Amino acid sequence: MGANPRKLAAARFLRALLDAGERLGVDRTQALAAIGVSAEESEDPSGWIPAFRMTRAWEIVPEMSGDPCFGLHAAEATPLGVFGPLDLATMSSATVGDALERMARYYETLGAMSRAHAHREPDGAMRLSLELQIERTERLRHYVENFFAIVVTRMKMASLAAARDEIDVSLRFAHRAPPALEEHARVFGPRVRFASGADEIVVGAKTATLPLVTANPELSAMLEREGERLALRPDAPIVDRVRSAIEQAMREGAVGLDDVAKKLGVGPRTIQRQLQSDGTSFADVLDAVRRDVALKTLADGGAAASELAYVLGFSQPSAFYRAFRRWTGTTPSEYKAQPAESAPEKGNKRRPR
Repeated sequence: MGANPRKLAAARFLRALLDAGERLGVDRTQALAAIGVSAEESEDPSGWIPAFRMTRAWEIVPEMSGDPCFGLHAAEATPLGVFGPLDLATMSSATVGDALERMARYYETLGAMSRAHAHREPDGAMRLSLELQIERTERLRHYVENFFAIVVTRMKMASLAAARDEIDVSLRFAHRAPPALEEHARVFGPRVRFASGADEIVVGAKTATLPLVTANPELSAMLEREGERLALRPDAPIVDRVRSAIEQAMREGAVGLDDVAKKLGVGPRTIQRQLQSDGTSFADVLDAVRRDVALKTLADGGAAASELAYVLGFSQPSAFYRAFRRWTGTTPSEYKAQPAESAPEKGNKRRPR
């Protein structure tokens, strides 16, 4: 997967990484020079940098630090609020499960190195996976470990668990295990697997329902509106903008290309052309959104399959059933009846880049 200069990442992510590096002795000026980003670009409060440079940063800064557990230690030292809307949206949520769903949605508005996907399992557990949109290298294990360490440390910080070190989580990483695992066990607990083919955390049902001491309903509602605005901004990656516009149009009962084009304020042909240059199409993005909404709704015990077909914009329930079998290899009713551990993996199906 080659570098795409049109894919962007929020500069605040780079600042957080450089701050962590400085605490471990990394020279900020030297790091910026190696990454190819100016100090002015990195300090812009609302700035954006090419995602391939953010990828390079996650290879260079940990290496310069000499810390074999850089991703874990950087997460623990990152103060609340550094990630702006992402932090505010997750920490103002009502429960741990709500926060994980928010994290997945807001993460896509701020970066293009990866996508986060949250899914509520039939038994109430929460599964949060990370899907890299960049070429995977062993040097990037620090980035992946940092993402999940942020999740776990924030969860412990904000939950009302009586014994926060007993929060029920299990993790899988696609990369090989590093030589020493003591720090991983300390941060994540005992249930950590490597070379597993996926990057994900599963939060037990009881933990997912824990209330957050930082919950703020008023702020939460305001940030929902801000999140939708951010996802539609003109400088956001086109796939993210189209996904968000489809989700909003779906709530209004219309998911056609013309409906989405009106929300984005551009012509349908422009959308198709930009998506094609990004290696996907409107049909692919719509298919991915429908799939995500369908799986989440069924896992949450929501609408019946026949009703869900129309919510998703299918002309007939039979078209939805065919699409669902293509997504999961099973029917909606069979999917709902499956235990969490046997449900089809959520991150392995085709998704638009």
